[in-house]
Amino acid sequence: MDIDVGSSGSMTRTIIGLPSALVHPANITQTIAMGTTRNLNDGQQNLGTMYTSEFALLVNPTMTGCISIGTHATGGEGVEIGFSGTHPFMAPALGAYPQGVIVSIPGKPIIQSWGDADGFSVNGVDYLDPGYVGAKGLTMADGYVFATAVWPTNYLNILISGTMTVDVGTNSSGDTGVVIGVPKINILPGSSITQPIALGNIRDFSDNQALLGRAYIGGINISPSGSIAISAH
Repeated sequence: MDIDVGSSGSMTRTIIGLPSALVHPANITQTIAMGTTRNLNDGQQNLGTMYTSEFALLVNPTMTGCISIGTHATGGEGVEIGFSGTHPFMAPALGAYPQGVIVSIPGKPIIQSWGDADGFSVNGVDYLDPGYVGAKGLTMADGYVFATAVWPTNYLNILISGTMTVDVGTNSSGDTGVVIGVPKINILPGSSITQPIALGNIRDFSDNQALLGRAYIGGINISPSGSIAISAH
């Protein structure tokens, strides 16, 4: 990782050359609950449990991305975070020499389930043992094979480019809000998600009950932009 600081006139910025980083948690279990206390110990019934067999996120896989941090180029207080880095081998998907930081999600099949510990009864029939519903082998991919040995071909690849801004302010009524200007986010054209839908009495569906079906989303091409305003009621 490289870190440099420089100034142009009255403007100073820090630029960080990002390393390649892999985030890979496994066997993630969450109990979903509601309550009147922040530690959810008031004894209300849980909503259910969520399980994910594993999840991987590869940041900057090509080690060419960087971010810059500074104040607003137009003056005034606030934070700007720029995303840059040249990726010429992405030209088949996004045009010549797109700029930004790449985030990649491996296409390895994962299991995601929602569970109910005490089941249910309907029309006099009891299903009172634990049950689970979810995806048995969810996969994501972008459908592109790039002509480079360092590119992860079986991934869902996302390009973050442009500038993210963060500002905080208070209006005349004393209400404070945060405005986040989001950078440009490209999910590469041709991306797809495949999700076999399963039921089971074990959270990882290892009891091998028949699948309900398969959900498929193809031809994804998303480029959201704009800003997000956050404030209290």
